[in-house]
Amino acid sequence: DIWFGKYTSRRRLLGYIRNNLPVSFLWAYNNLYPVAKIEGKTYEAVEKISSASISQLPANANTASITAVLNTVRNGLANDNAFYRPLVGVTEIVEPNKEKATFTYDDFNRLFQVKEHNGKVVNEYQYNYKPQ
Repeated sequence: DIWFGKYTSRRRLLGYIRNNLPVSFLWAYNNLYPVAKIEGKTYEAVEKISSASISQLPANANTASITAVLNTVRNGLANDNAFYRPLVGVTEIVEPNKEKATFTYDDFNRLFQVKEHNGKVVNEYQYNYKPQ
């Protein structure tokens, strides 16, 4: 079973519940792009963590401000969370023990490195093109 919850003014899904597991989304950049996927919390529960800053998030296009809001939310959560960079991909996954995996991208927005919480590189990707 799946239940879809609230939507933004641009009809972006804020959360759903599937098999009793809530999943919430935070949107930014004028409600165009998701910046966080939060598993295990309803949107209402996430909103209680930092309601003032979350309400300002959709219209925000300032990366520093968005990061500050996401840090506030991250510190108030205790489960796995993923954070995104629009049109690129996942930038961080924070596990329940607060350990963070970081994903970096090259100038062409291709995945370049995956690092563990201690900064150790787990995977590194190289892209080679075959001449025509």
